[in-house]
This record gives sequence, structure tokens and C-alpha cells, in this order.
Amino acid sequence: MQQKNIYRLNTSKWFLERIIILIGGILIILGFILAWTINQNFIYLALFIGIMITNFTLTGYCPLAIILKKMKPSIETFNDLTFKK
Repeated sequence: MQQKNIYRLNTSKWFLERIIILIGGILIILGFILAWTINQNFIYLALFIGIMITNFTLTGYCPLAIILKKMKPSIETFNDLTFKK
């Protein structure tokens, strides 16, 4: 049975915002694992990444996006994929 009202993002391409969310998720999980196993202060890594993701969604500013665009200028953003003419 197919449900038509479910939002599903096209995953055929890796656009900039998707890479940012992936890296952020991996770093949050890594921060929790390190905090649990090595030192409790690693929880601040997860906190910092969570704050930066929230900042990105509210303001649109992301230092990681700047770094990724400099590493690979041809990387597409979500807007490039959505609003192609």
C-alpha cells in the first residue's frame, strides 16, 4: 500500500545541505560514544554540533558549508536541485 502524504527527499544526489546533516549526525553520535566510553567532556562536542545545526537552520550560516564549498566548488545546493530552470 502506497502512502501519498509522506515527505521523502530525493536521495539520488548528494547536495550540500544533505552532506552537512550527515556529518553533523555522525559527529553527534561520535560525541555521545566518546562521552560514554572515554571522557564525559566529549558531550560538549555533541552539544556544539547541535547548536551549529540549529544555527544553520535558523540563520542559514554554516562554517562547514563554507569549507565544503571551498573544497569542491561544483557541489550543488538543495536550491540548485529544486529551482533548476
